Amino acid sequence: MVLSIFLAFVVLGIVVFDLPASKLKSKVSKATDPVVNALGLNQNWNVFAPDPRRESISLEARVTMSDGSHRTWRPYVGGDLIGAYRDYRWGKFTENVRLDRNRKLWPGLADWVARREASGHLAVRRVVLIRHWRELRPPGAGESEGPTRSYAFYTRTWR
Repeated sequence: MVLSIFLAFVVLGIVVFDLPASKLKSKVSKATDPVVNALGLNQNWNVFAPDPRRESISLEARVTMSDGSHRTWRPYVGGDLIGAYRDYRWGKFTENVRLDRNRKLWPGLADWVARREASGHLAVRRVVLIRHWRELRPPGAGESEGPTRSYAFYTRTWR
């Protein structure tokens, strides 16, 4: 019985999430959105919007170690079966963390990368966050993407 009620609530949440903006949606979604978001059932269909993204984006961190060597960290890209679900989350993270309006996230990302890359006797001395992008050209315009551009948008150093 409890499971049936829970499943009905989840289905209601999915239906409410997909409704167009309205008073009903805003009232009911206050109750259903936390469950839908926690279960990862929310879907953003902007890729199919009349004005889809016009650039391909990526993120990397260049890490300088205490011995002067360098490493490169990139967001996770997984396998064919279950990896796509993890990839989606990393893709959304990449899409958002690289934006100037989210600069408050940059120190935390640099710290996290430093913790992941530190090993044994080698400490991390510097992390440089770099955003890359390429213009996506319309079909039939020759090459599908323009040249890659890069910008180092945050640097964190440790002594």
